[in-house]
Amino acid sequence: MAVIVPFRAFRVFVALHFVRNLCLDFHSASSTIQPHLSSIRLNVGGVEFTGTLNNSPVAERLLKLLPYETDGESWGKEIYFPVGLNIENPKPVSEVKVGDIAYWPDGPDLCIFFGPTPKSTGETPVVASPVTVVGTFQFGPEDFNRIERRRNGIAVRIEAVLGQ
Repeated sequence: MAVIVPFRAFRVFVALHFVRNLCLDFHSASSTIQPHLSSIRLNVGGVEFTGTLNNSPVAERLLKLLPYETDGESWGKEIYFPVGLNIENPKPVSEVKVGDIAYWPDGPDLCIFFGPTPKSTGETPVVASPVTVVGTFQFGPEDFNRIERRRNGIAVRIEAVLGQ
């Protein structure tokens, strides 16, 4: 036995189903900031590191640039390199930790901190001027010493880890 549904009720059902799905899709597409952290791979002077970017607007803009290659420099146990961002410093901090990745708008540069900088008085990195922390990276105790420095700087490549 077939069930007969009035055409008007059918149209309302289809319309509600479409609107509900559209709202879900619209909601997920309304923010390009990913609700999860984004994994990245850094190759700095021939040494590979894994990192995680937070879900900040600066990290979101950085993700759109990847993959990205340039030459960097060292300042104490910090590697910094130019990055194609020119934005305000939304959450400036003067204190960072070993293993932090930060955006420095004065460059504009991206900085990765392995240890003390020339401004440090102890083992904690001290920034030249306020930065916005956009993530962290993992490294071993000898990794900074293994980084190859060239005449024109340090080769740097950053890419997103696929499957995110």
